[in-house]
Amino acid sequence: MKIESVETAYYRLPLEPMGDAGHGAIDTEELITLALRAEGLTGNGYTYTIGRGGRAIKALIDHDLAPLIEGEDADDIEGLWDLMWRRLLYVGRRIGPRPTIQRKGDPHEDRERRDRLLPTAAGADG
Repeated sequence: MKIESVETAYYRLPLEPMGDAGHGAIDTEELITLALRAEGLTGNGYTYTIGRGGRAIKALIDHDLAPLIEGEDADDIEGLWDLMWRRLLYVGRRIGPRPTIQRKGDPHEDRERRDRLLPTAAGADG
């Protein structure tokens, strides 16, 4: 049974304001729904975030995962999971501050030091 289409929708749901030390203030929840169609049948699913990043998750599904699995066998759950896992394995691993760069001092000094240690392609040519 081949996957014919994957459709997503994004919803931003208001919540009673709350929060904690790890997440800060939370006043919305973002819900991303999914409808997968194969041979006249529809499978529904969802994921959510706690107020941030929901549009990015929807875009990741729409632009990276949906085209990857369309045409694949909907009954091959393990194979689909493995295919998507391998595609996203390294996504997001380089986001955020790197402790080796986050030092006190002049940020231009850090940039100049980094450029000396890690030459760019243009700098490596001369």
